Amino acid sequence: MHAIDRVLCPVDFSEWSVEAMQYAAFVCKKVGAELTLLHVFEMPAYAVTPPGASSVAGASIDESIRQLSQELERRLDVEKAKLDTGGRPIATRLVDGAPFRTIVDVAEELKANLIVMGTQGRTGVQRLLVGSVAERVVRFAPCPVLTVPRPKTGGES
Repeated sequence: MHAIDRVLCPVDFSEWSVEAMQYAAFVCKKVGAELTLLHVFEMPAYAVTPPGASSVAGASIDESIRQLSQELERRLDVEKAKLDTGGRPIATRLVDGAPFRTIVDVAEELKANLIVMGTQGRTGVQRLLVGSVAERVVRFAPCPVLTVPRPKTGGES
């Protein structure tokens, strides 16, 4: 068995990922691992603006992307501040790319020993056609993946 010293936790700010962050922080605290929170956003192709062009509201799309990036980084910092890893370092990363592929690539780059991520169950045709990011990460990850199910609410059993 290999030591766990680098944990990657993809974050999409859903209740699933908040729960996964808590699990990841707990694991890091117990085993003394470093934690990286990763948010992946996929920029649509139409978001690329030719030089000098502007969006309908008058601000350039590049400026809108910069503002979005700043807001996402701020949200990562807010979530990071809520976690207790027993003093172990917590890094944050914001990356543009296809979610499952980027998660796998960053895990390889960081030499992560564990990925902890939330899973949102898809059903019916959507699951058949698309699958979930978590399922793809489990299939292609370079390390074990701990998937955290949706938190139960008061009325569920």
